[in-house]
Amino acid sequence: MDWEEAQAKQDYEAAKAQFLAEARHEAKLIAKRKGSVTVDDVRLKWPPPAILDPRIMGAIFRGNEWVRTDYIVGSRKASHKRPIAVFVRADMEK
Repeated sequence: MDWEEAQAKQDYEAAKAQFLAEARHEAKLIAKRKGSVTVDDVRLKWPPPAILDPRIMGAIFRGNEWVRTDYIVGSRKASHKRPIAVFVRADMEK
């Protein structure tokens, strides 16, 4: 890998990390306001930039900060009515 490729990879990884941090922050705001949050909720407020693979949205709720409580039908046309998870913050779970 040459220097330009290494720099491009480093820039891409930085963009991913920044996007995830911002999307996770938005998820927390939505959960605080609504009590729960879905990936569709976050995507409406904070869609992924074109440079990133849209599947990055799945990483927003990784870790033990979130608890899956239910599934609902996805609202996006691209999801073809597949179920998506509903999450609450682990520290807000009843």
